[in-house]
Amino acid sequence: MDGTRLEVWRRGLGPLRDGVALKERNRVVPESDSPVKRPGRKAAQKSVSDSKQSSPPSPDTCPENSPFFSSPSMDISPSGFPKRRTESVPLTKTENVPVCKAGVKQEPQEEEQSKPPARGAKTLSSFFTPRKPAVKAEVKQEESGTPRKEETKGTLDPTNYNPSKSNYHPIEDACWKHGQKVPFLAVARTFEKIEEVSARLKMVETLSNLLRSVVALSPPDLLPVLYLSLSRLGPPQQGLELGVGDGVLLKAVAQATGRQLEAVRAEVAEKGDVGLVAESSRSTQRLMLPPPPLTASGVFTKFCDIARLTGSASMAKKMDIIKGLFVACRHSEARFIARSLSGRLRLGLAEQSVLAALAQAVSLTPPGQEFPPAVVDAGKGKTAEARKMWLEEQGMILKQTFCEVPDLDRIIPVLLEHGLEHLPEHCKLSPGVPLKPMLAHPTRGVSEVLKRFEEVDFTCEYKYDGQRAQ
Repeated sequence: MDGTRLEVWRRGLGPLRDGVALKERNRVVPESDSPVKRPGRKAAQKSVSDSKQSSPPSPDTCPENSPFFSSPSMDISPSGFPKRRTESVPLTKTENVPVCKAGVKQEPQEEEQSKPPARGAKTLSSFFTPRKPAVKAEVKQEESGTPRKEETKGTLDPTNYNPSKSNYHPIEDACWKHGQKVPFLAVARTFEKIEEVSARLKMVETLSNLLRSVVALSPPDLLPVLYLSLSRLGPPQQGLELGVGDGVLLKAVAQATGRQLEAVRAEVAEKGDVGLVAESSRSTQRLMLPPPPLTASGVFTKFCDIARLTGSASMAKKMDIIKGLFVACRHSEARFIARSLSGRLRLGLAEQSVLAALAQAVSLTPPGQEFPPAVVDAGKGKTAEARKMWLEEQGMILKQTFCEVPDLDRIIPVLLEHGLEHLPEHCKLSPGVPLKPMLAHPTRGVSEVLKRFEEVDFTCEYKYDGQRAQ
């Protein structure tokens, strides 16, 4: 009896094995197991869980007409039969479970690929890591893209100031802004350019360019700049003198630069110029807290203070002021401060050349204009010959007035207010102001004198022997 039942069971299991083998060979998946026609992910997962709990054989793999299900004697089986039945269930699982897994797990893989990669956990060291350079580049691009504020034209660096350049513009080529004090380094650079040339006209043009910028940007500094160019402190009738000897000057240079006095004296004897020695000594000295830059008006005020000092302790006070000037010097400033204190500027600029430069400056750039001035070059458009003759005529007006009133303290305020053409109307002979000697100009003969005084009433006086007096 047991043998009959075992044979029936084998006959029913045979088609099942043949069907599974055929499916594995052809790699065919039933429609019920297809992930395309499956109702959904949740339903598939539920069916798989149900199959795991009950583990019934699939209807495709085990048809209802099979003798395995139709035989009523299969309910009671020998001890080995349930073992055989449990072995048949994994066969259906091996067919269904991988397909179900492939259908269920395919979508999460696609979702994981579409998601951005997760950031790693931040550590303490990542807090101190520098930013990426790409972020900085973007910031720079934004900064470059934003419109910048309009910057003031001009170099604004006195070290690169060049008043000897051709087609000089009194505002764009200046090294300071409107309303600021004139840097003394700009004056020193001008003196350098004048010292490099020997042609008088070029020297006058270079100084004139500086004065044009002073008239347009800082008119109150015009008088100090002129006195520094003349190496004077005021009109001759005031009698102001610095009163600084070579010994005091050398001692001040040595103390201000930290050198030995004997070494400074030896170098001055070798070079023959205390200005060059002061410049070389100051250039090798470095300061942790440099003082403010020197201005032309500030240097001129210090010179006047030195000249007014009198008394027993005046030399010590003068030396302190001189040392303060040397400490604040930059580049070639020490050279021309030392030369001004010694009374020998060594530029080759005579008084007449300075007056010619002043006349040229106020003629090309008339004073009294609102800023920015509408006229910066009044001689523009004229031929070279016409420009030259016009500047000479303007220069004669200033020279004539200066011979009658040789006082820049009176001439400069009138010049800035009324202009050069109206200067003779406001500056005339006045008591207490001596005339300039050598007022007469040499002529070729008496005929020129008679022609000049023709149809003019004049008086003649006898010329007596002796010293002339005015």
